[in-house]
Amino acid sequence: MTELITIKIPRETVTVKEFAAFEGMSVHTVYKWTADGRLDIAPKVINKDKKRPGGKTKILYAMYKAKQAAMSLGHSRFQIVISA
Repeated sequence: MTELITIKIPRETVTVKEFAAFEGMSVHTVYKWTADGRLDIAPKVINKDKKRPGGKTKILYAMYKAKQAAMSLGHSRFQIVISA
């Protein structure tokens, strides 16, 4: 039996506030999850003549949904559609 499950998400990477709105949790919880390593984040780049990386934290939402779906379904036969 081959089932194909499609998961639609708006973008591959989202900000902390967008992730909190999509998943129905507080922004503080999302920041804690990124600090604890539960959520994968896009690496930041240190610009020339700067000491620290800047910019907003981008969460890899597609990877999070793929891990979540694989864990709940018990298989990896699903497709993630990224569309606006």
